[in-house]
Amino acid sequence: MEFHIAQVDSLQFPEVIAPSDTLNVEFYGTVGPDGCHSFARFDVEASQRQLTITPVVRHVTSENAMCTMAIVPLNHTFTADPPFSEGALTLAVPQPNGEEIQAVVNVAKGAS
Repeated sequence: MEFHIAQVDSLQFPEVIAPSDTLNVEFYGTVGPDGCHSFARFDVEASQRQLTITPVVRHVTSENAMCTMAIVPLNHTFTADPPFSEGALTLAVPQPNGEEIQAVVNVAKGAS
């Protein structure tokens, strides 16, 4: 069994949240080219101003593995619990090619 990073095509998330809101980020992309690939987990590194969220894929490599020939889509939601500090919160998502998708959520009192 091997693990690698999923290909993320897009993210959906609120532009503004309150410090006490839960943050939900929807991930869309590709887990793998066949049924031997499945979503495993999100690995997260958090700081006050940034969340680095890595969608991890499990790849079954057994010679006896029976795999469907369908592309496996990525359609999972990452949830981060409050509290958040006011200001810009950067979401960073590493890609398999070494690049990174970045997006910003604004954290403001009175938002929701």
